[in-house]
Amino acid sequence: MIWPFDSAISSSELITQLMEGSPADRKTAFAELSNIEDPEADKLILNLGRSLSSPDPDIVISMIDLIGIRKIEAGVDFLRPFSSDENQGIRLSAIRSLIKIQSQTSLDILIPLLNDENLEIRKVIHEALVNDFGDNATGALLRAVPEDKNSQFYFEVVLVLEEIHFFEKAKEMFASNDLELKKFQFQNMVRFHRPDFLSHFMDLAESGGNSIQMKLRKVLAEYSTEELEKPFTDALRNDSGKTIIKLIEDVLINRNDSRAFLVKLAAGIKKRELRSELINKVLRKMDTTTFLPALSLIYDPVPVIRAQVIESLVNLAQQTNRRLEDPNETNLDFLREQVNSWVEELKQYILVESHGDILGDLGKILFEVVSEKYQPLLQVLPHILNEAPMETMKNILGMHPDSRKNLIIDSLKNDSSIASIYNKALTKLPHIDIFRPLIECIAYFSREDRENFKKLLLKPLPSFKLGDLLNDSQPHIRLATLKLIAETNYDLMQIIEEKTSDPDPQVRMAAIGLALERKHPKLLSILENACVDPASEVVIKSLNGLKEIANPAEFPGILSRAVNHPSDEVRFFALKEIAKITQARYIQNFRNLSPEIRKLAGSAISKLDGGFVDRLITELKSLDPETRLRAVLIIENLNVTDKATDALLSAMRDPSKKVRAAIVKTLGIIGNYDLLGKLVEFLSDPDDRVRANSIEAITGIGKENALSIILPFLDDPNNRIRANAALAVWQIGRIDIFPVLNKMLVSSDIGMRASALWVLGETKIETMVNLIFPFIKDLNDMVRFNAIRALGKIKPELLKPLIPQLRRDSSNEIKRFITEISYKII
Repeated sequence: MIWPFDSAISSSELITQLMEGSPADRKTAFAELSNIEDPEADKLILNLGRSLSSPDPDIVISMIDLIGIRKIEAGVDFLRPFSSDENQGIRLSAIRSLIKIQSQTSLDILIPLLNDENLEIRKVIHEALVNDFGDNATGALLRAVPEDKNSQFYFEVVLVLEEIHFFEKAKEMFASNDLELKKFQFQNMVRFHRPDFLSHFMDLAESGGNSIQMKLRKVLAEYSTEELEKPFTDALRNDSGKTIIKLIEDVLINRNDSRAFLVKLAAGIKKRELRSELINKVLRKMDTTTFLPALSLIYDPVPVIRAQVIESLVNLAQQTNRRLEDPNETNLDFLREQVNSWVEELKQYILVESHGDILGDLGKILFEVVSEKYQPLLQVLPHILNEAPMETMKNILGMHPDSRKNLIIDSLKNDSSIASIYNKALTKLPHIDIFRPLIECIAYFSREDRENFKKLLLKPLPSFKLGDLLNDSQPHIRLATLKLIAETNYDLMQIIEEKTSDPDPQVRMAAIGLALERKHPKLLSILENACVDPASEVVIKSLNGLKEIANPAEFPGILSRAVNHPSDEVRFFALKEIAKITQARYIQNFRNLSPEIRKLAGSAISKLDGGFVDRLITELKSLDPETRLRAVLIIENLNVTDKATDALLSAMRDPSKKVRAAIVKTLGIIGNYDLLGKLVEFLSDPDDRVRANSIEAITGIGKENALSIILPFLDDPNNRIRANAALAVWQIGRIDIFPVLNKMLVSSDIGMRASALWVLGETKIETMVNLIFPFIKDLNDMVRFNAIRALGKIKPELLKPLIPQLRRDSSNEIKRFITEISYKII
């Protein structure tokens, strides 16, 4: 060591002065020792430092600074403990001295302090390594690289190396043609996590030898799949060989997150053998995230690879669907999202593809993915069925029968033009399981497609026979087939006869309908046999048919037998038909029936046929007044419904007075108090008979507040109206009506006398018989009859002495009455 000047004081004296002198002397001694040329000074300083027992930090710092200023390399070990001293002043002084010495040993002490908690210390060391040591620090920095690539210390070391341009120089070395230099640099670089160097590492995979390859596998395993994507892709683009493929297998094949990338990577391999090898291994590790990337491999020009891809995708779809059905599956939402994305991607592939083989493969995969949830198939089915009919038909046949049926039906509903495509596909692969659902939805076929389909049905085919459908286990298939072939000129007579014995009633119904339509030679026999069918609808259809073709005289007998059928519907139908026949006869002979028979028969018929009243309501609107009158008279004898009442009220203004009179009488018989207002309206009718019936009807209601309505009619000029009014006020309010009756009895008007006698008979008051007796000898038949009938109602035994005389009366009506009443009093 050369010093610029010599000190006048010896080194030992200066050290003594540094230790024991005044501050000024110490300062002078420090300055002298810093520059003294004496070679013994270094030893004295180190010895003093090792033996130093002074607690004075200033003295310690002075000794540390002297070692650094004089660059005493032997003092590095002395400085080591002070680099971690609790006194920050001492630490910084020791660190600065170590920086000044610039030895590898000092570097080994300084570099670990890049991880120090003190930011100032880290900064001092960082700047020193970059500015003071530079490239000389490289070796120590490399030795210090920690295993933990996520630690703060690692990033501090890397930052220093970046600033001294270590990595730039390393890339320059990898770019050289010197293999040994590359291998040397590889050993250095594997200490770091540097994705930007992976491509350089890959260059050594083929040429670096076994040791490099083993080291490389270990190193690459520390990188993420994302970090490895580019270097592996670049390596394969450079037409690498089996070593890279093996490296890919060892590093990536078992990673769950790498499989999608591996598929893409494999697809880019130019060499067929290597591509096939890697694809085969990747497909063995397929998971749901690999599906879409693997789908692109379906376009690979190598058939074996395509077959592998299709098989793997189909297997993955099946596995995923099984997981979706597993109640213990924890990732259901994720799996559903995956499957939905597969479906949409497959549909896009299919819609733009025109090559039949590829479409067949895509269709096969899509069918497996959707499983029995066939709805996504509807959009693409016409395309794949048209371009790849055989494969698509096989896929459809592989579905569950219910799903297959729904797919075919909904596809026709969605686009009826697909019917022609189905017809075309059936010529390629005719199968009963396709015919079945198509028959069910034949209504969606156009006329042309329907005709072509019928031709296929009737065409002799090696794998399909019409009889298979006519005898199908599903009755609705048998029915649809029968109806469809009935549209052709096919000879159905034998089939019709056979199908009238079909197990299903609907098929038997259709067969009977066809027998009627085609006038089967055995029609009468077929219909008669069907009348004992266990199915009510079959019997009813047969009876309807027999009603048209059977002998009218024999048909009621057939109906009477049907009344014994176990089915309520059949019995009801038979009784209803009997009721219709009876109705017609009842209406036809109504006027010839006695009142009692009218009521009994009408009640029975209305119970048998609820539509009888509706028919009568319809007749109330007839143009023929006699028909309208008859309808009202019949309704009078029935249990009237609200509907019939409303119809009668609607007919109140009938132009026929006879009809109006009958209506008001019937409304009175109904006896509904709510009708009182309507009955009052009839009191202003221009016809006397209508008004009289109105009073009688109002009386039938029997409400006291009707008295005020009826009282004015006690003076009506019409005998019948006055009589009805008198009887009404007496029945309702027990009002004395005998003055009114007396006035009527002395009237010269025959009608007045007869009506008064009728009222007396209706009151049945015995004290009035003396008023009645004189009229038994009246010259008028009607007056005499009413007098005799009134006595018969009040006290019949009074007529007993008169019977011989009355039996000789000139009135037939009186003689008939006497004959009837004589049985009661004799």
